[in-house]
Amino acid sequence: MTVKYVFEVRAKPGEVSNILLSFDIYKRTSGFIKMEILEDPDYQDRIFCIEEWLSEIDHKRFVASLTQKEQAEWLSRFVGAPQLHGKFVAIQSFGKS
Repeated sequence: MTVKYVFEVRAKPGEVSNILLSFDIYKRTSGFIKMEILEDPDYQDRIFCIEEWLSEIDHKRFVASLTQKEQAEWLSRFVGAPQLHGKFVAIQSFGKS
């Protein structure tokens, strides 16, 4: 069963495109499936991210693999720290075919 993390970030002025580019690091990470990135149309500096991982362990390994320098550089693009809204597992999925 996959696990999804939902978090929110507030971009510093002019940093949205850099933040989006910084997510490329996920593509090289074992256990990472995908990320959906949502922008608040009323506040374009407000970004919600939904990460999907094969397991919680894979996510923890990714976070642990980041150096302090990488973490500090990433966090420097935000107003405050990213806010985790929760860790979730799917119980049902549906849509139009």
